[in-house]
Amino acid sequence: MPSRRGWLEHLCRLLRLAILFASRRRDDLLPAIQLTAQDEQLTLILPGNWLDEHPLGREMVDQECQWQSYVHWILRVASGDTLK
Repeated sequence: MPSRRGWLEHLCRLLRLAILFASRRRDDLLPAIQLTAQDEQLTLILPGNWLDEHPLGREMVDQECQWQSYVHWILRVASGDTLK
């Protein structure tokens, strides 16, 4: 069972992702996302060509992956059959 700090870190990561997608401000721009977790790695699964069709969204997701890596959190992004 994760420590209290571990739980807080997980919640912080989820909150960051929620803010990232909620900032789009339009329900029709929100993708149907899935999120899986294995140990300290999160995998964000986006529908089909969403990243290609939303370049600003792609940039925001890429930036979040980079920011989370600074504190040794692994965030991977899957779109269709591609995993970053």
